[in-house]
Amino acid sequence: MTPMSGVLDSWADYYDCVCKLTHGARYQQLTDQTLGVIRQLAAPPARIVDFGAGTGRLAIPLARAGYTVTAVETSATMCRVLRAKAAAGVEGAVINHCASCRTNQGATAQQAGVKVALVNQTICRPVKKSGFDLGLCVFTVLNYLLGELGLRQFARAAARAIRADGKLLVSFVEDMRPMQQSVNGQRTNRSWDRECSVVRNINVRQLEDTLYEYHETSKLTKEGREFPYEDRFPLREWSREEITAQLKAGGFFFESDLSNEFRRTGEVYLLFRRSFPREMRPDDSMSSLPEEPKHFIKRMGAERERLRREHVLQARSSTLKLIADGGPADVFYYPACGSDLAYPLRHFSDRCGAFIFCDWTNGAENSFLDGVMQLKADRPRRIPDDARDFLHFPLDQTDVKELAALHHLLVKFFPDMDPNLATYLANPASPKGHYAELWVTAADSTTRFVRVFWFAMEAVSLYLQLFARKRKAPRILCIKGWDHNGGAWTPFGNWQAHLGKVVQVGPRKPNLLVARKGDHDWPWTLPVAEFNDWDDRPVMMWARKKSVSRSQQGRKRKSR
Repeated sequence: MTPMSGVLDSWADYYDCVCKLTHGARYQQLTDQTLGVIRQLAAPPARIVDFGAGTGRLAIPLARAGYTVTAVETSATMCRVLRAKAAAGVEGAVINHCASCRTNQGATAQQAGVKVALVNQTICRPVKKSGFDLGLCVFTVLNYLLGELGLRQFARAAARAIRADGKLLVSFVEDMRPMQQSVNGQRTNRSWDRECSVVRNINVRQLEDTLYEYHETSKLTKEGREFPYEDRFPLREWSREEITAQLKAGGFFFESDLSNEFRRTGEVYLLFRRSFPREMRPDDSMSSLPEEPKHFIKRMGAERERLRREHVLQARSSTLKLIADGGPADVFYYPACGSDLAYPLRHFSDRCGAFIFCDWTNGAENSFLDGVMQLKADRPRRIPDDARDFLHFPLDQTDVKELAALHHLLVKFFPDMDPNLATYLANPASPKGHYAELWVTAADSTTRFVRVFWFAMEAVSLYLQLFARKRKAPRILCIKGWDHNGGAWTPFGNWQAHLGKVVQVGPRKPNLLVARKGDHDWPWTLPVAEFNDWDDRPVMMWARKKSVSRSQQGRKRKSR
């Protein structure tokens, strides 16, 4: 076996200690969580191959638990540390160690020797052994592969090593921008006993669209001794589509997405199952792939487009039905919204599954489209086979114009309204509409699927058509777009008063009202929540004060 140098060589001796100091208890928690998932996938004495094993973070505890483990590691220095830890039977740092860095201080003599088969080579080369029940390639190892050729070679090497119906668990960073923001700069971390500390100066910069450079100049201090080190290496973002395509082409089939179990890591965790395609011989890793990755990606793109078109047709049909039957029950209705789109979706998606925005001013449509595209860019990404990832299409102008044709209703419900005003409200200059479906990251960091409507219509007409006439009401009505109150809820005088009149006409009323603090005089007076970071002035959410019926009043008098 020819030793190979790799990234992290310069500080492999201190790697465990530095990671534990930097991440604290979370480091061991993630290790234990990963081990728990592995135990669910395969029970001892299953055979496991750990691609990119590092210093044995998973390999050593797995070997101690009774698994047969083969560790594949590119760095010769990492292999030396792993071998020393396995011989000593410890999982923490054993070279230049201190008490606070060890996780296995009480190892017994029986635990001292764990057997891990070491293979010092790149993960892209085939492993001589085969028939493994489970393969692991976690903790951002795939992000060290910089090109599709390397990823393709890894897929073939893993396919040769893992038996038919065996499984492969991989994790990778899909978007490095959050990591770039969180790690850049200088930070100091110390152990609980103050025996060691580390000063890390890290700079992650973007070289190309998906290519980054990691540069670290740091110093570890242990029991008065200093160990400076420097490291520099490239990293690459990989999308779910790229990883899935290459692994499928190599003989794996997607089984499940485990990312929700590792939500706070910033990584995507995918589980694949190994199967032998007819075109690939299990004993020949250099045989031709069952399908070229570029052809597979093209075919997957065509299939995804077919599913998208099918979903658009279904969504158009359901959208027209919703408009005809009135809005859904769990609606957040926001007239005069302007470009204020992202905040409501993030903070109210736990209460509402549908959002209706309307604004007929100039530039409102472009503001809405820009906001939706930004939400699309920031959305939590899904598996490529999932056609419900994101969907957007304009509504037919004829349907929107028909929705706005309410002149006769306005005259009926508001006989005192100026005829010119009624005509103006019922005939918007540009009757446009849009519909979108997407996943958003809510304020509590959970992901939620929402439906979003936008209409270039005046709010009074739209409320009358969607809700009041259908004996419905939105769950939340937002009148934050107005910065004045009407003096009274029902009399005419401004837009808020007009809308208030329409809300009063409907037999059902919204459960909650959102408005700027002190900017409304509607009978929603019970404070529910306050949002100080939404606008330049505090925004409040109010509940409606329940009226007391005559029978209830009579009971109260009798009780007295």
